[in-house]
Amino acid sequence: MTRKDSSVLILADGVNWGPRSRLAARCAVRASMNHINKFLYSKKNLTTHDIFKVMCRSFDSAQEFILQRKAAMTTLCCCVITKLKDPSQNSLWTACTLSIGDSTAYVFNRHKGIFELTLGARNLDNDRDMRNVGGALGGVYGNKPDVSNLTYSLMYIKENDIVFLMSDGISDNLDPIVSQTARKQTERKPEADNLEKNMINLPEMSPYERYACGLAHMKEILLRNKTPNESLSAQETCAILIDHVLKLTAEKRDLLEKGLLEASQIEDTEKKSKFQADLRQKSLKLRGKLDHASIVALEKRDFVSNY
Repeated sequence: MTRKDSSVLILADGVNWGPRSRLAARCAVRASMNHINKFLYSKKNLTTHDIFKVMCRSFDSAQEFILQRKAAMTTLCCCVITKLKDPSQNSLWTACTLSIGDSTAYVFNRHKGIFELTLGARNLDNDRDMRNVGGALGGVYGNKPDVSNLTYSLMYIKENDIVFLMSDGISDNLDPIVSQTARKQTERKPEADNLEKNMINLPEMSPYERYACGLAHMKEILLRNKTPNESLSAQETCAILIDHVLKLTAEKRDLLEKGLLEASQIEDTEKKSKFQADLRQKSLKLRGKLDHASIVALEKRDFVSNY
């Protein structure tokens, strides 16, 4: 949602698969956007504290709507981009971000690179289990959500900065371990026999090195075909990152699609189970992570936001 002096970006990613997870994500986006649209613009001269209060209550509305519709669980990431009303800081714009789960938010500046707005949602020195979202709305504990990684952040942004939110289906595919350009750091050197042939000569990376490498790789991907004088648009940001995920996961996706078709033609139960187990093992050796891949971006401009 974009207005003359502010914009709202919201992204939700249903936990696990199926219609109830999809419904949870849709409920979260609809309820939180409705709440923000109703209460954020009802008063003038709001402070950033006021904005965060509205955003937090929008998450409460999302939780209530998810339970009302008997949906499953979802992550939720929201960013309000607005111009400060203080006359002494006339030129400053802020990105106020609230997130729960493993969906992430970033600011791209051509000169300074990429900064993650949801940086505090996890410990960068620990290996992250990509199957664990870290927190979620919905009936996680009875009728209560898991808010263990609920994260607030505020950042000043400049003209032509691009703010974008993405699901882990994109961010995890920028991890050098997932793309198989590095291997996990271990306390002792692993035996060569225990490594795949294509992994032996890869560099070891700590969790923080993987994170830093992922950000650097994201910047390189976004600017790969740009000259120093060419600007990057919000639309291009979305298209380039989605294209990266499609290309990285193409071999794995092709294997599984053909494998599932072949498995459907096997009538013997035992042979079918063995075939499916072998298929899973083969897919684990291929690079990339197959998951929901969603992204939304906005380019900050003076009084006009392009999205």
